[in-house]
Amino acid sequence: MNLNPNQTPGNENAQAPDFQNEDVKATTKLNEVTEDTTETANQENENAENSTATVVEENTLKEEPAKEESSSTEQSIVEPTIDVKDDIVADASVVATPDTAAVVEDADVDAIDQDDEDDEAEESETEDYNTLSKEELIEKLKLLVDTNPITKVSRNIDLIRTRYNELVEEETDKEKADFIAEGNEEVNFEASEDPFKAQFYTYINTFRTKYKEYKENQERSKEDNLKLKYAVIEKIENLINTEESLNKTFNEFYQLQEEWRNIGLVPQGATKHLYETYHHHIERFYDFIKINKELRELDFKKNMEQKLDICEKAELLILETSVIKAFKTLQEFHKQWREIGPVARDKKEELWERFKDATAKVNQRHHEHYVGLKEEQEKNLEQKRILCVKVEEINKLTLVKPKKWEEKAQEIIEIQKLWKAIGFAPRKENNEIFEQFKNECDKFFTAKRAFFDERRKEEQNNMQLKNDLCEQAEALKESTDWKQTTADFIKLQKAWKEIGAVPRKHSETIWQRFRTACDAFFNAKSQHFGNVDKQQAENLVKKQEIIDNVVAFEITGDSEADMKTLSDFQSLWSETGFVPFSKKDQIQKEFRAAINVHFDKLGVSPQSPDMFKNKLRNWNDNPRGKTKVNSERSKLVVKIRDLENEIALYENNIGFFNNSANAANMIKDILHKIEKAKQHIIELKEKLSLIDTIDNEA
Repeated sequence: MNLNPNQTPGNENAQAPDFQNEDVKATTKLNEVTEDTTETANQENENAENSTATVVEENTLKEEPAKEESSSTEQSIVEPTIDVKDDIVADASVVATPDTAAVVEDADVDAIDQDDEDDEAEESETEDYNTLSKEELIEKLKLLVDTNPITKVSRNIDLIRTRYNELVEEETDKEKADFIAEGNEEVNFEASEDPFKAQFYTYINTFRTKYKEYKENQERSKEDNLKLKYAVIEKIENLINTEESLNKTFNEFYQLQEEWRNIGLVPQGATKHLYETYHHHIERFYDFIKINKELRELDFKKNMEQKLDICEKAELLILETSVIKAFKTLQEFHKQWREIGPVARDKKEELWERFKDATAKVNQRHHEHYVGLKEEQEKNLEQKRILCVKVEEINKLTLVKPKKWEEKAQEIIEIQKLWKAIGFAPRKENNEIFEQFKNECDKFFTAKRAFFDERRKEEQNNMQLKNDLCEQAEALKESTDWKQTTADFIKLQKAWKEIGAVPRKHSETIWQRFRTACDAFFNAKSQHFGNVDKQQAENLVKKQEIIDNVVAFEITGDSEADMKTLSDFQSLWSETGFVPFSKKDQIQKEFRAAINVHFDKLGVSPQSPDMFKNKLRNWNDNPRGKTKVNSERSKLVVKIRDLENEIALYENNIGFFNNSANAANMIKDILHKIEKAKQHIIELKEKLSLIDTIDNEA
């Protein structure tokens, strides 16, 4: 008979024996035993149908690795961890509790299949890779991928990948520290390319491909196993119609059961119907062969011992420290329980309740563990969303100053540290929130890098401009034209302030160069004027002595000799030099007052031609007199030109006045000024003529 996997047990068209009209040779006792057997098997099958599946896989909760930053100051974030397991978070709606007693013999076989794979991975020994170099890690990775079963190496490969990323980060941190120690800006750091990266991820991708092929082969194998198990069921059904001896038939039946157990796993969706069909035909077989009580009791006793052993082991799982390990082991016990045959009716409920109670306690611990883990992950997700918003808000800012960029970069680095410390979010949202956070961080550091790239160009240009200012300052530093050079240096210093920043590693050097040139000039100027102040103080004393001499002078009566003496006083006063500015007006006033007393007695003006002529002759007798004479000539020429311009302006303005009393008065006043200016011009021209005459005499 060919069985349809979707066919409901008990509705087959096979010719089963009529159990109401059994062989007349069968004893009443044997009939009772058969009836009891059938009822026991049916009761166990009913218990299996009315229970709730409890197999739930461990959630491996793989997120991105703990190290999320790149080798640059932007702290780059590395790709998520490779995880070949199917992560399944426990669902509270299907996890049994002691109140619901949701433990069944029809447990999720496909989930058990996954747990078997995880157990195999746990059984493989892990190595310590913390002391290996990147080259050694790659060799280990290659060996694992090329020579080991794919289900045995996942854990070790993950450890190798984690250690490799740690080494990359350590190298990047050291490279960055050396870069900064050389005087460079941290924001300008760019990590070197890892030379082993391509080779390393080639083996990682090979592992991924092999694992994918393994899973595909496993699924195909499950489909084949399903067909083989239905073939075994068909053979068990055919035993009902056999004409062979019961002993031989029973041996064949045990062989088929062993074949059933050895076949392996089947697709999860087909599990319930498969086991319903299997148990149905097992019951029919027991009914058909009417096994005798001794054989049946022996079989029950063996089953009882096996199930008691499972109960004891299940109860020990309550004390297991690892909730995940306890839960996985429990799934294996349920698989074994399902494969074991029935037990005596009076022990069945007691035994089942004992196993169910231990299962409920293990499941409750598992449920509480994942409920707490789920709540924690939801909180982590909310915290990570808050961190994403903070980075988004920073990216909305308009930053124009390097200091602000650095402050915000430090804020994001601190946010990244908080991200690492938070923990995992639910798997469904974890990769999404990680990508969102990574993209926002990358967006900031990309903008920051662009800002500082542009700033570096500006700093290089500023460097050239400040070099030009240094050259100008160095060219002026030895000048003794104190007034003009001081103005030039003030202009250079103002231009320096307006230029802006230069690269930090050159900032102090170029500033010291400019400052040295400025200091050289201003120190020389200070020294010079320090000497001038001393000389002016001495000149003040000398001029005070001249005033005293002028006051003490008495007119002799010889006009020519007296005029020469007064002229000598004037010449000596002029030659003495400057006095402190605060005393200049006062000392000049005292001298004029003292000498004018004598000029008044002689009836001569200090500005008369004779006095001017004496002054010129005194100048010519002086080594520096020629300079003074030339200076006096220039002053006279300028003064004459100014007076002529003034006369022309007055004469022009007269034409604008109306004929009125006020206008007449104003015109009269202007004419008086014009006449006075013309007279002054005549006097100045006479002095200019005297200068020329004295020059010719010389």
